Amino acid sequence: MSTIILDAKIRGQWMLVAVLATLVTGVGLFAQPASGAHFEGTFENPPVVGWTTYSEGTPFGPWTVTAGDVDHGPTPAGTTCQGSAGQCVDLNGSVPGAISQVFDTRVGGACQVWFWMSRHVQQATQATLVPSVDSVDLAAVTHNLPGVARNDGKWEQKTFSFVAAGPTTTLGFRSTTSGAAGPQIDNVSVGCRPPAG
Repeated sequence: MSTIILDAKIRGQWMLVAVLATLVTGVGLFAQPASGAHFEGTFENPPVVGWTTYSEGTPFGPWTVTAGDVDHGPTPAGTTCQGSAGQCVDLNGSVPGAISQVFDTRVGGACQVWFWMSRHVQQATQATLVPSVDSVDLAAVTHNLPGVARNDGKWEQKTFSFVAAGPTTTLGFRSTTSGAAGPQIDNVSVGCRPPAG
């Protein structure tokens, strides 16, 4: 048995988790591949003052805008980002937008995605997005907590799972909310369990 220390982002806070696992099988272990394109789920790069709008085809940090446009920065949707610090993304710039990131996976690996969701302060009742894996849409996710305000985005953690189909996976988020005010996301994290055998 060997002790492996993993970085896990749980409820927006980093903590070290000691996991006892058999290196031969990796049973019970959620981890990124040992090398290659690791997933980066924060939106801290590039640093922005206020917010910046990126249009389709524009990369920012490890993400790329794949449709419409999005707003990025510390206040892209008129509220503070998750944890009241750092940067996040409003998936509606002037129109509904989408973003994606490609990262390494292992074929057959069972993966779990966690992300924090809020909505633009101008969206009084709700905003909805659709996550995707390798361009296949998953179930829509809605943020409808009451009381969203400029100093409180009422951030809520969401999660979904998938099985990796190839050596790389494309993870995406797409707004299905019309107009220039939509869902916002922050602090996305992914953990993958290596396939058995």
